Order: sequence, then C-alpha cells, then structure tokens
Amino acid sequence: MNNKLNNSDFSKYRDEILNKFGNIESIIEAVISQHYFVKVRRDFLLEVLGDEYFSTGIKIRVLLKVTKSLNCEKELRELVRIRNYFVHLFPKFHDKYLSPSPGELVAVDPRNTSKSVDFESEYKKFVGMESKVVNSLINIYKEKGGVLVEDGFPYQ
Repeated sequence: MNNKLNNSDFSKYRDEILNKFGNIESIIEAVISQHYFVKVRRDFLLEVLGDEYFSTGIKIRVLLKVTKSLNCEKELRELVRIRNYFVHLFPKFHDKYLSPSPGELVAVDPRNTSKSVDFESEYKKFVGMESKVVNSLINIYKEKGGVLVEDGFPYQ
C-alpha cells in the first residue's frame, strides 16, 4: 500500500472530482432535455432531473436511450465509479483490517477488501478521461440542436 496521500490532497482531489462530475451531470441533463423538448427546460432540469431520487445511474440509462451511440460509455461509467469512491470512501489513518504505515491514509477498496484505494491513482484516471467524456457529451448536445452560450446552456 503506497497510498501516501494526505488529508489536504484528498480534499483537493475530492473537490475537483465533485465539481467536474457535477459539470458532466449537467451536460447529461441538457442532452436529455434537448432530446425531449428541443431546448433546455429549466423546470424539467430542476423538478425532474434534479430531484434527489433521480440518480446518476438513471440519467445515464436515459442518455443511452436517447443517443444513437455513446462512444464514451466505458469512460463515463469509470468516472462514476471514481466519483463514488471519493464521495463514499473516507480515508483514515487506521483500519483494523489494513496495516498502514505511519501517516498513511487508507480506505478499504470495495472491489478488493484486502487492499486500500489508491486515491491519487484514481484521481489521475479521472482527470485523464474527463475531457473525452465532456467533449463527447457536448457533441451529442450540439447534434440534437443544442446551443452553448458563454456561461453554459441557455435555459428556457
């Protein structure tokens, strides 16, 4: 376990991943709205897609239904997995099943419970895939007639 990430770095990485994934989710919502209404409807985004029970998984399922092909599905699902690690797994300095070195943060990896998540590696994977996913989703939005404005999507 060479996970020498400190609390400050973890917080910085977590904040960046949550912000970037929030952007991805907003683009997915714009694509869905554009598909059904030929515009981005603010009420639909807030009242339906923004509802706390309308999960990211459901949004991705709808996205797959309304797109001819999603050339970044694998990467999108990987970004969701990484985002979930940063949201739900909290590293700590002690775990009774793992034996961290002094000062080493650990969080049990749900895919392999004998190991700790390498948050720095996961962060790098996220950053490496994020722009491909964003660009693919924006292209889908534009193919559906969507228009970008300086500060995002034009709501109606």
